[in-house]
Amino acid sequence: MKNILFIADSFMGGGLETRIIGQVNFLKKKKIPVYLICREYSHSYDGTFDAVSDALQTHTSTTSITAKNILNDVNAICAFCKEHDIKYIDCHPFWCTLPAALAAEKLKIPISFTLHGVISADFIDNKYTTAKTLYQLVFSYGFDRLFAVAEYLSDLYPYLPIKTILHNGFSASNIKNKKFQPTGNVAVVSRLDEVKTQLIIDFLPSLYEQKVVKKIDIYGNGEYYNQLADFINQNHYEDKISLLGWEKDVSDKIYKSDYMAVFGMGRVIVETIEAGVPAGVLGYGGFAGFVDHNNLIGFSKTNLTSWNKAKDSLEKEFNQLFKMPDYYLFNKQDLSDFESENIWKLYYETIISINHTEKVPSQTIAHYLEGHPDINILTDEELLLSCVRLLSDGSNPISPRLFYALFQKQFDEICELKQQVAELSTSIPKKIYHKIIKSRKTK
Repeated sequence: MKNILFIADSFMGGGLETRIIGQVNFLKKKKIPVYLICREYSHSYDGTFDAVSDALQTHTSTTSITAKNILNDVNAICAFCKEHDIKYIDCHPFWCTLPAALAAEKLKIPISFTLHGVISADFIDNKYTTAKTLYQLVFSYGFDRLFAVAEYLSDLYPYLPIKTILHNGFSASNIKNKKFQPTGNVAVVSRLDEVKTQLIIDFLPSLYEQKVVKKIDIYGNGEYYNQLADFINQNHYEDKISLLGWEKDVSDKIYKSDYMAVFGMGRVIVETIEAGVPAGVLGYGGFAGFVDHNNLIGFSKTNLTSWNKAKDSLEKEFNQLFKMPDYYLFNKQDLSDFESENIWKLYYETIISINHTEKVPSQTIAHYLEGHPDINILTDEELLLSCVRLLSDGSNPISPRLFYALFQKQFDEICELKQQVAELSTSIPKKIYHKIIKSRKTK
């Protein structure tokens, strides 16, 4: 295999970007050229890819979700693929998934999609029936392979054909040996979107009040940076808390600093553990505890985050950390079962075996959009009926009944499955789930 194209909405700095870089580095060892197309791109990543384009247009503004813009994105992807002789497309969230799937089908190139979290395949408000349906159809039938970063996503999306779990792994070459330093200095690292910023705001008062905590550094950037800054100022936390913005090499920064603990989720936990510092999971229910030798496997199945209620006593957790610091530090042998090299080897062995398969839903959607370039897919309900008619002509390999069920406004079958999942003890609490979903809805 050669010439792989990564597609994502943005490549500005965060866990998604760090994870993709891990894939890219593995592929480069295989002498495979790698490319990127997105809407927003940080030039701090220059040199990572063989070529980069930021030509995509589709994003969360309602005025941009038009057939014309989607088709422009399809054409931009197709042109980029032809220019660089792309043989495989590796797609990531969010809005880019529809044009990516349509472009792959147009070019007859195999394509995969990776679910990174709870909203990866459910980020559109239910009131936008047409757009939600189109994207749901693409997630269900528009890719040759669906990957997920943790097992819980298979439970959350039982109606999607997720076949391969690719965990966030640890790189043996990055793991540092470092003694615990009870300095009183801690850090919080996170992308500052609405949900994660609120989690930090809820957590900071408790962290600030801890007697053992002398200084709190916060690394991250995003659209809610100013809101977090206002919260810190309004509560007069400036004596302990500093907002330091985005840090490209978080692991190296943590290793060279004297932090006694770092809080975050997902890739932040990976980079903190690799840096030889105790990692505290700041999950969607609040602080879920420090990662230790007993709970690492459990956290890995939820992508190094948590949906459980916050720990009752942060002071108690710190006391335990001071008492048994080695229980929260890991060496290469401890992390051998989570070696990223093995994870990317599985990824590579999987994608080289994937071939393009015909996808009638993608063909149907493209056919209609090309004939109606001025429609807004958020509001045009005629698109649903047109797709149903085209898909029900008897020539497609998937049952028209199933397509019609997917096109129903209330998504009855999917909602019923979600209700069953919500009742499982391992699923996301409804209150937290709806809060997360609400934060990413189309404005």
